[in-house]
Amino acid sequence: MALVKLCFSTHTEDSCSITNLKGMFYVWLNPSNYSRSFSNDWTPMPIGGSAGETLHFNGNSETLSLSELVVDNTLITPLWATRDVATYCEDLKEGLQGYYGTEHRPLFTKVTWGTLVFTGVCESVSIDYNLFDTFGTPLRAKISVKLKKTANRKTVAAEVGMSSPDLTHARPVKAGDNLAMMSNNIYKDSSYYLELARINNLNSVFDIKPGDQILFPPIKK
Repeated sequence: MALVKLCFSTHTEDSCSITNLKGMFYVWLNPSNYSRSFSNDWTPMPIGGSAGETLHFNGNSETLSLSELVVDNTLITPLWATRDVATYCEDLKEGLQGYYGTEHRPLFTKVTWGTLVFTGVCESVSIDYNLFDTFGTPLRAKISVKLKKTANRKTVAAEVGMSSPDLTHARPVKAGDNLAMMSNNIYKDSSYYLELARINNLNSVFDIKPGDQILFPPIKK
C-alpha cells in the first residue's frame, strides 16, 4: 500500500472541484503535526445618536497552520519529486500565494491528507533554507504555510439566504437616507422606522447622519 502524501491543490473557484483545478503540490515528507485555530469575528459599530457602540457578529473563522514541511534532497528522492529543493519551494510559494491574473487574486487552496480536508486562501508562506552544497545550492528547507478557511459562496448563500430580512443586517447611512427609506430597502416596508429608532437608541427618527451604522434585526411582521 502506497504512503499517502499531504497534497495542496490550487483552484480558480472556491468550490475547489476537479473542474477548476489549476495545480497540485505534494509534500516530500509528511508533517509531524498541524494545528487548527477557531475564532468568532466581531466588528464594533457605533449606534447612531449614542456615545456607545455595539458588536456585530460577522461569523466564525478557522485557520490551518502547517509548520516545518521538510524538503530534503540529501534523502532518497521520491520518483515523483523531480524538482530540486529551490525550484520546489518557489513553485509551491507561487502556487499558493502568487497573483493569478485572470482572477485578479491568489488562487483558492485545498489541503487533503488522511481525514484532513481544508479549503481556504493562503495567508502566509515562509521558507527556511538550512543546508547547502559547496555551490550554495539549497539541499534542505522547512516550509510553513498558514491558510484561512473559506466556504463555497453558492453553498453559504443557499444555506443562510444572505438577502433574507430574517437575518440581522448592518447598513451605513448614506447622504439622503432616512429611516423610512432604509426600512423599506431591508424589510420592504417603511413603517418600521420608529422601531428602528428605538433599537438603535436614537433620540429622534431624524437623528442619523452619513457614516452612522444602523442595525436591522429580524422583525416579526
